[in-house]
Amino acid sequence: MSKSKSKSKYSSLCKSLESTPAGTAVVELMMNGEDVSGVEEFVRYDRDTGLAYFTNKSNSTFVAICDKIDMIEFMGEVNETTETTE
Repeated sequence: MSKSKSKSKYSSLCKSLESTPAGTAVVELMMNGEDVSGVEEFVRYDRDTGLAYFTNKSNSTFVAICDKIDMIEFMGEVNETTETTE
């Protein structure tokens, strides 16, 4: 039986977001190989929906499907960068 190469519905990046403190500064967020500008702070991750919430200084909210995120670089309370490449 061959293993599927598709992304799991619960990636290691999503698991990492579960323990990322709200308010952690985001240096860079990439989705589909493109930099997502304007995202400045992690708000929360909802495991039930698979959605990650971010905000910016204008208090606008950005909602992303966690499994669609290619890479997140955090600054502040998280000691190391969380990255995934698939």
